[in-house]
Amino acid sequence: MLEDTHTLPGRRKTDPEIRLRRILVHSSGNARGQQAARARRLAHATEDLDKLQRGAGGRFYGTAEKIAARIGMIARTRCVEDCLRTTTTADPDGRPVLEWHFGQDVLAAQAAVDGWYALLTNLTPAQATGEQVLLAPVSHL
Repeated sequence: MLEDTHTLPGRRKTDPEIRLRRILVHSSGNARGQQAARARRLAHATEDLDKLQRGAGGRFYGTAEKIAARIGMIARTRCVEDCLRTTTTADPDGRPVLEWHFGQDVLAAQAAVDGWYALLTNLTPAQATGEQVLLAPVSHL
């Protein structure tokens, strides 16, 4: 567990800021779940992109614009917009050719925060330790 403070702005400019205690917690169970979910998203996106890559320049994806539209749909649907890198070029016959990969720097950054979440409380360290805040039922906070 790590602790620091977090400042929330007021709803209106005239409202005072609210300073809260922030407790950062790591859950290995959440980390495993996030890793598995990311692996599923990437696997599904890979299938879709490989199929698009094979069909590039064909009947359904004969232009770079059609390929770009399909890439956008795949990226949004599979939630890989932040890590998907694509390039569309043309072969000697002028047909579009798709190349793609996932940005490893983005995937590494996502993996680094797997399992971490924040608890916000107005209780001071004198009122409750981090462990007590974590274990307390929400109704008691």
